[in-house]
Amino acid sequence: MKKILIIILLFSIALISYSEVSNLEKAIEYEKAGDYKKSEKYFKIAADKDEELAAILKMSAILDKQGKTEESKKYFEKSLEVMLGMQFTEAGNKKYLEGDYEGAENFYKQAVVLKNKNAMFNLGLLYLLQEKNEEAYKYIEMAYKNGHSGAKEIMKKLR
Repeated sequence: MKKILIIILLFSIALISYSEVSNLEKAIEYEKAGDYKKSEKYFKIAADKDEELAAILKMSAILDKQGKTEESKKYFEKSLEVMLGMQFTEAGNKKYLEGDYEGAENFYKQAVVLKNKNAMFNLGLLYLLQEKNEEAYKYIEMAYKNGHSGAKEIMKKLR
């Protein structure tokens, strides 16, 4: 029953997240319209604040085209960290679905070190499922502070 409730909660949170226009979408719209100044502004927000991989890579390319090699390199390196965090999170999700909670926890923790907000949230939900409420709250709050929309919804209900 608990698993079903968590799945329903995650699905409803995902719907909320996808209904919003992201900074990355705004950046692409401005780029298509030829407004490169606004486009770069939103790519930067999506790269720095939202940490969307496509935006991080795009910022690296934009900066490289402007001859800003060192700054471009920083964004490229950040993209590698984001990709690695995503891979650890996906590996954790796979372990979770296999029922290997210890394996899932280990992968999520590696992704948390790389500041992956989805791993923070998923680890919090895993702990919630195991009734480790203090640990669950710690990671859900961490995900909330890092801008995870699902964690924001849960934190609203907890406060």
